[in-house]
Amino acid sequence: MNKRSLLLCNKQSLSLRNKIFWLLVAVLVFLIFRSWFSFGEISAGDAAFYFTSTLKDLTFFPYIWFNIELGRYSSLLFSFSYLILPLKLLSLLGLPWILIERIVWYWPFLGLDIFSSWYLIKTVLPEARFKFLAPFVYLFNTYILMIVGGGQVSIFLPYAIAPLVLGLFIQLINCPIANYELRIANFLLKGHRRLITAWHWALL
Repeated sequence: MNKRSLLLCNKQSLSLRNKIFWLLVAVLVFLIFRSWFSFGEISAGDAAFYFTSTLKDLTFFPYIWFNIELGRYSSLLFSFSYLILPLKLLSLLGLPWILIERIVWYWPFLGLDIFSSWYLIKTVLPEARFKFLAPFVYLFNTYILMIVGGGQVSIFLPYAIAPLVLGLFIQLINCPIANYELRIANFLLKGHRRLITAWHWALL
């Protein structure tokens, strides 16, 4: 067997191994998070259930007081733009809560977790033979399963995107000129910070 045939054989073997692995990940995602693909409520623990009347009462701007309980400061004030505002926007379309919570919180977590962990390991260890294990370890470790099970949305969504942020930061350090991915990330981060600052001054 010549060198070219050997390389082709190794490439096909690696491709088959990756396909088998991603199939295994898909099966585990469906088994472990099967309630996320059903039609029942997922709200539990710290993940609140929003009735139709509650969704209607949500505002388009952050409110300093919690809109469900009386006399409590809203701890979600600075995460309003990605935790609460999408709920209000989707409720205007007449979508039921069981679909809104999946679209805004749970399904993005799965996609971001798998993609960002893969992006980071590809950035840090591009030649690693077992880099395909990164999404498996990052998604199915006991810590994040406990956080997700407790409904701590404000923790598991940042957890999902953290590897992507770190990977982009590493590329920003290594590359003298930021590419389009870094430009987009920088624009989003600056835009979010300016929006929060504007809301803060508006509430004073």
